[in-house]
Amino acid sequence: MSAPGLTTTEVDYLLQQIIAHLQSLYMKCEKHSIPFPSYRESFKVIPQAYGKGSADAASEAFCSLTAVSRSAQAI
Repeated sequence: MSAPGLTTTEVDYLLQQIIAHLQSLYMKCEKHSIPFPSYRESFKVIPQAYGKGSADAASEAFCSLTAVSRSAQAI
């Protein structure tokens, strides 16, 4: 998820209900909020962030959310 113009705190707030719902369905869910000074800078890191989650598909459901927001320095 990319959220240009929002801070990490704002993105985390918006994702709270989604994460709570997924967890109510017994899905393990990880959220990685990564602030960047620009949208372009996020492309250097995002492919690596998606590799953080892992799960055995036969035994459990898994959700990994990566949120990209503006950094505090860009405010």
